[in-house]
Amino acid sequence: SVDPEGVQLASGDRIRARTVVWAAGIRGAPLGASLGVPLGRGARVPVSATLQVDGHPEVYAIGDLALVRGMEALPQVAQVAIQQGRRVAANVQRALCGAEPLPFRYWDPGTMATIGRDRAVAMLFGVKLAGRLAWLFWLVAHIVFLAGFRNRATVFVNWIYHYLTYDLGLRAIVGRTRQLPPADAPRVDAARRPSRRGADQHSSDAA
Repeated sequence: SVDPEGVQLASGDRIRARTVVWAAGIRGAPLGASLGVPLGRGARVPVSATLQVDGHPEVYAIGDLALVRGMEALPQVAQVAIQQGRRVAANVQRALCGAEPLPFRYWDPGTMATIGRDRAVAMLFGVKLAGRLAWLFWLVAHIVFLAGFRNRATVFVNWIYHYLTYDLGLRAIVGRTRQLPPADAPRVDAARRPSRRGADQHSSDAA
């Protein structure tokens, strides 16, 4: 379990930390457990290279739910699920025509991540990029993969505006944080708690 002071392990050991980063991967959706088949690492459903569930060739699994035999190291990202979905759609069409399904082959288009204005990292076709060039590639890729010209134009214009005016828009989260009372503090019944309006009225009467 994780609390504000650290992490409590199942073994009883405790790790003191104020910042905890979860990097243990993604578990498959609970749907996998309902199939009645043995699950693999991360509660994922083992499938063949054609993305068919073992013993159930009429059932396909893709994305974070699928653990492809021979390709267990596939990243759990959207591109994998998109390409697997296309392969499954093609294999279903082939099955309706009496043809054998084709195996899935993943094509890695690269990885990009932005960490701020003019700052990003990218790995494209085996080439590492960083800084403003990687940031520009990230912008172009983000717009290209949006659906519809109107969405692309709207996002592009908004980005130009924010870039020129340094307006962060809704990216900034501002406001005061409410201090939580200690766990052993006495609880106050909400029905008996005086309202702000009533308190203000009482103050004015006393004056």
